[in-house]
Amino acid sequence: VCSSDLDYVKHSDLLHQELVNNYKKFGVQTYCIIDETFNDDIGKLLSIRDVVRQLDFEPIFWCFARLDLICTHPEMLEILYDIGVRAMYFGIETFDSRAGRNVGKGYKSNKQIDMIRHIKATYPDIALHGGFIAGLPGESWDNMIYTYEQVLSGEVPLDSWNINGLKIVKSDRSAFTSEFDDHYESMGFINLKTDHPDSPFINWENEQYTSKEIDDLAWHYTKLSW
Repeated sequence: VCSSDLDYVKHSDLLHQELVNNYKKFGVQTYCIIDETFNDDIGKLLSIRDVVRQLDFEPIFWCFARLDLICTHPEMLEILYDIGVRAMYFGIETFDSRAGRNVGKGYKSNKQIDMIRHIKATYPDIALHGGFIAGLPGESWDNMIYTYEQVLSGEVPLDSWNINGLKIVKSDRSAFTSEFDDHYESMGFINLKTDHPDSPFINWENEQYTSKEIDDLAWHYTKLSW
């Protein structure tokens, strides 16, 4: 059943049957939802909540969610909780507004941080994971350090996080490349041509840093989340 222009979702009766069968036959109550944006449509969430309310057990779900959509539609947070969502992965990428706009993630960072704090204060049993990309065009080294130190200190209260250095994919090593991969030079990135021939990524530099420095920075702060 198509719930919006973005999603195809199982009919409510089929979803209910699957949840009940998995529970009765195998005792399954915990699920990882493989949907790139589980909260992309409130109608979809309400439909799933109706299914869950018919169950005689309480399922638990882990999902990918858009933090900016929760900021703009805060009413969906209670719906997600009622469904049984107890862990969310946010692809935050950056809290730098300029870098965010360059990759289509320009929502105000202060509102995102406030929402993370609100979720932890209101629903402390929801685990929050944040994904970041270091080295995005337009973000300074100091701004990256500031963000990661905020996360590390708990000022941005994520339960876990991972940081990946920006990768530029070679056009002849992938069936799919992004607009950025195809036009990285226009964003100030230079191909150093020092990568291994078998690597799918180029080694790059710009006016501020190199891909090696970015990878080292990302790995350092990711390890601190363990």
